[in-house]
Amino acid sequence: MFSKVSTIRIIYILVIIAILLHNHALFSQASNFTKPKFEIDELGMIPIFTYHKITSQDNLMNRKPSSLLKDLDYLRTNNYYLITVDELYRGYIDAPHGYLPAILSFDDSHVSQFKYLDQNKIDPNSAIGILENYKIKYPKFRVRAIFFVTPCQRGQNELFGQKQWTKKKLIFLLENGYEIGNHSCSHPSFQTTSIDKIQADLYLSQRKIQEFLPKFKYNSLATPYGSYPKRKDWSLLAKSSNRKFTYNHRLIFSYSNRMSLSPFSKNFNLQRVSRLHGFEEALISYREKVQSGEWKPYVSDGNPNTITIPKSRRDELKNPSIQNLILAPNGLDNYSWKLY
Repeated sequence: MFSKVSTIRIIYILVIIAILLHNHALFSQASNFTKPKFEIDELGMIPIFTYHKITSQDNLMNRKPSSLLKDLDYLRTNNYYLITVDELYRGYIDAPHGYLPAILSFDDSHVSQFKYLDQNKIDPNSAIGILENYKIKYPKFRVRAIFFVTPCQRGQNELFGQKQWTKKKLIFLLENGYEIGNHSCSHPSFQTTSIDKIQADLYLSQRKIQEFLPKFKYNSLATPYGSYPKRKDWSLLAKSSNRKFTYNHRLIFSYSNRMSLSPFSKNFNLQRVSRLHGFEEALISYREKVQSGEWKPYVSDGNPNTITIPKSRRDELKNPSIQNLILAPNGLDNYSWKLY
C-alpha cells in the first residue's frame, strides 16, 4: 500500500501530466488556428489595422505595449508582409510568394505612439519604440506603419505631444520607413460639419505640418471617427474645390472594421478604403473570419509585376478591357495579369 505522502505525490504528478497534455492540445489548436494555408489570390482582401493609444489598458481606443508586441508576433509568424499606403495606392506589392500584405495605421498622433524619454532615447513602450526594437530583434521582418496626425489638437494629441521634439519626431518617421497621413487638423465629425469647413480644416492641417516639414504634402487621409460628408462631397475630401485650400489625398480611409479590397479589384474605392479596429475582440474576430474563409485574404504570387488570381475571379479585375491573362507559372488553374 502507498503511504499518504506517496499518494499525494502520485496525484501531484498526474495533475502535472494532465496540465501538460492539456496545454499541448491547446498549443496544437492554436497552431492550426493561426496558420491556415491559402492559395495565391491577389484579388483577396488586405487587413489595415488601426491603433490609437498605447497605454496600460486594452480596449477600443487603447492597446497595451505587450499586446501590440503580440500582434507583431502574430503577423511575423503567420507570413504577413507589412506594406505602405503608397504601395497600396500604386498597386506595387512586393511581398514574397505566399505572404499576406497588411498595413499598420495609428490615428490621432498621441504621445504614446511616439515618446522621447530624453533627447536621444525613445520610450520603448511607445509604438515607435516597440516597432524600432522589433526591427532590431527581427531584421528579416519588414516593419512599416502610417501615422495619421491631427496638428490642431491640443496636449498629448498635438503631433505626438512634447512640442520641443515635434520636428525631430516627424523627420524621424520619414527617415525610418514610416508614413505620415492627414487625420484632419481639429478632428471634427465630417458627418455634421459643412463641406466648406471640412476643406478649410484639411488645408489647415497641411499648413500646420509644413511649419515643421516645409516641403511635405499629405498623400492620404483617414477621416475622423470614420465619418463622411454627403456622398456628393466625397471627391472634395480628395481635392479641394477652393484654390486657396490645396491638398491632394490619393487614398481616403474609413473606420468600418472590415478588410480593404485589393487595389486590383474593380470595386476598390479610392475614397473609402476600409480599416480594421486594432483591439482584442476585433483582432480575434478578424482571425476567425480569415480562418473560416468568410474573409479571403490577398496572398502574394511573389512577383510585383504580375497579378495572379483564381480563374473564377477574372471578371473582378479593375481593368478587364486591358487585361492580358496567361497561365500562371505554377500550372494551377490560376492566371497572371501582366502590368504594363
